[in-house]
Amino acid sequence: MNMQERNRIFRDFVEHLKSDFDISLGARMEELAQSRPGQVAITSREEEVTYGQLNQRANQYAGYFSSAGYQRGEAVALLMENSVDAFAVVIGLNKLGITAALINMNLKKSSLAHDINLCDASALLVDAGYIGQVEEVKDYLRMKVPGEILVRGMQNSEIPEGMEAIEDKLSRTLETGNPPSTESIKSFEIAAYVFTSGSDGYRKNVPVTHQRWLLSGKALQLFTGMKEDSIQYMCLPFHLNSGFSACFASMAAAGCTLALEKEFSATSFWKDVSRFNADHFFGVGEMLRYIYLQEPSEMDKAHGLITIISNGISEELVEPFKERFGVKHIIETYATTENVGIFMNLEEIPGMCGNLNLAGIRQGEVVAYDSINDKIITDSYGKAVKCAPGEVGLLLCEINESNNFEGYINDTGQGESLILQDVFNPGDRYLNSCDLLQLHQEDYLSFEQKLGPVFRWKGMSVSTYKVADVIKKFFGAIDDAFVFGEKVPGYEGSCGMAVITLLEGEQLDWKKFNNYIKRRLPVYKRPVFIRVTGAKPLEEELKQRYREEGADPRVIAENSSDEIYVYDLSREEYIPLTGELYSDIVDHRFKV
Repeated sequence: MNMQERNRIFRDFVEHLKSDFDISLGARMEELAQSRPGQVAITSREEEVTYGQLNQRANQYAGYFSSAGYQRGEAVALLMENSVDAFAVVIGLNKLGITAALINMNLKKSSLAHDINLCDASALLVDAGYIGQVEEVKDYLRMKVPGEILVRGMQNSEIPEGMEAIEDKLSRTLETGNPPSTESIKSFEIAAYVFTSGSDGYRKNVPVTHQRWLLSGKALQLFTGMKEDSIQYMCLPFHLNSGFSACFASMAAAGCTLALEKEFSATSFWKDVSRFNADHFFGVGEMLRYIYLQEPSEMDKAHGLITIISNGISEELVEPFKERFGVKHIIETYATTENVGIFMNLEEIPGMCGNLNLAGIRQGEVVAYDSINDKIITDSYGKAVKCAPGEVGLLLCEINESNNFEGYINDTGQGESLILQDVFNPGDRYLNSCDLLQLHQEDYLSFEQKLGPVFRWKGMSVSTYKVADVIKKFFGAIDDAFVFGEKVPGYEGSCGMAVITLLEGEQLDWKKFNNYIKRRLPVYKRPVFIRVTGAKPLEEELKQRYREEGADPRVIAENSSDEIYVYDLSREEYIPLTGELYSDIVDHRFKV
């Protein structure tokens, strides 16, 4: 199929979604179960299920939640790892018009309670491996009635008080037929909640409609050549928008097989891809670089992987990766978690993250931006000035029938603040992406940086405020902390760097601090570098100096006697950073 034909099919699909509202996630999965019941839907280390079996299990979950009195429009929070059941629960809930809130399994303590509470959920379904995290915050959860905490993978006799085993309840659910409500669910209803740090660093709850899920899936399936007989390897967490709205949605759009792994492993990547015979893979952030840094082996080309859909690969890595591993296509994409606009580098131009057009449909504009005064540059008529090729500006994503902005749940003010109106013409509406991108010839785009106190590391957005808050709450010698994103040569995004001051006369107990950081922050949020300074307070002039000096201990030593540390992933602790060790980091001999 040539590009012209793909463009036509996509435009027709967009028009179809505008007029046909009787289409949803649950209805699509039911359709696949009826049209190809015996085809493998999901295969993993633990089990393999066909579309018919997956749909039956989804109906069993739907049967339980329906019989227990859960209603359309409610939400159920899910703290679940990648598994067949995670997919089945989401499908089953959607057939009832119940929203699945996808909670990050890495969250702990106040962060975990915060995200669950944002959902206004009527229940929490948790995998057995995470009940310890839930037990710690159980008394701080605010859920609607009945407020059940259901556990998958354990018997009631083993579960802490206040939780119940879902398996026991499912065993009493005899009805596994398709719920009558499935066909009544509308495309503009909410299928799932995903979470983002947004532009200001505070986590927000983003609703994903059925329409948006279907549209994202169709675009990825169509423009990456995914077919019914394709096998897509998925090791991204299901709770990520990339897991839910990219991997799952494109699998459903193609009606293909999803090869599911619980987590990403660079060392076993090619072995897993080969074992599953996968031909498609979706990778984010540093995944591809970690794969490339592995020692060459006979597995490098002993696989059938054809296409990688990427979000965050560096320009200099694209061609070497293709050549070494024999991968034909690496298609870079860009998207906001707010789900406005779809940007794809279909020409596979190294360094480009997308294009302002998809199938001839304009997705947004790059406009001139005054970084010093934090405002869009306008002309004499008060209209935004569009950038010319070669210029860096603020990406605005057009809000329309196909790319609607649903705002944030329980945080309407923040959502409204991102909507810009009458930007170019009366009545137009755009979403402020809070990202600076460079515009190139023929409307191609390359990513420059995020605005605001947020950085991206290992494919994840990290709030500098949140990390600083965790550090300052350490019960010990810390007086103040300042966190920012530090660029490391050769790495995608920016890692966390913290500057901390100590109380007068105090010293930091690094052993206790290491244990505290490991308990409170997942690995991608932990500062890679920590600078301990005697200067205080941390005034803005000093903060700017710290940003400029960065993490190179040789630069820091020229201007101060401050100590600098780096997080050693192998030892899971902070160690002194020397000039030699910093060179090893830059040359990728020491992994961060």
